[in-house]
Amino acid sequence: MRLPRDRLWRPARPDPSLSAGNPPPFAPYTDSTSISVAINGLVTIFYPHVALVTVALVAGGMYLLWHDQPILGRTAVALAVVPFLALAIAGFRIPLLIPRALTFAAWVVPFCLAALVDRARSRVGPAGVAVAVALPVVLMLPSLMQLHTYGDNAQKSMSQTRAVLRPGDAIAVVPRYNRYLLVWEYDTPVEEPRVDGTTHEDIYLVGVDDAPRTGRVWIITDDDRPLAATHLTPCPGEQPIPLTQYTATCYLGPITAALTKP
Repeated sequence: MRLPRDRLWRPARPDPSLSAGNPPPFAPYTDSTSISVAINGLVTIFYPHVALVTVALVAGGMYLLWHDQPILGRTAVALAVVPFLALAIAGFRIPLLIPRALTFAAWVVPFCLAALVDRARSRVGPAGVAVAVALPVVLMLPSLMQLHTYGDNAQKSMSQTRAVLRPGDAIAVVPRYNRYLLVWEYDTPVEEPRVDGTTHEDIYLVGVDDAPRTGRVWIITDDDRPLAATHLTPCPGEQPIPLTQYTATCYLGPITAALTKP
């Protein structure tokens, strides 16, 4: 049975966060922008507005690698280009195209840039070599300079929550598409078991230990998207904890039932 073309290429389901005017999900679907930004992320964490230039440099270097170093070029195509194309095709249906999803191909980028420098050295002369070297340096140097100082502020926030959790406390993050912050920090299941037996589509709520439940839930919210907590009861004696870009606030459960009140 043949599927209509619009069903074949359209995402499997509409993204409710986009239709509601919320920030995009954890990863975008495949389009020209997400492809260029993802490839650009393998070269630099800066200059997203010159992502197309980065793509052109990497693509040109890949062509030269294939032409000038056939064995290395074929290896790069087999281990990086083909998996990337498969990932991009899957991205039409599943939102997953982010730079970290392409780390399997990161080793190819220096070879592509080196192929450009080598061709400039052999064909253009000193001036061409200077330009060919300057472009990768300008693109990559800011990222290299931050190797010893850069930190993931969001993940730092999650590590700070360990200091406020008591045994038996639950922890939650709103909106739910930020659940990977807790998954990475506490190794909780992506599709979580519900702590209080109720459901709410926009909250990720988990217990992080096997201690008897205290009825307290720490909710992590993005400072740019404060939670409307009118129906929630704050934990006595607990003040909101400012984190890096986030705030942790303790409430008494059941949390998801309160969040669903009109």
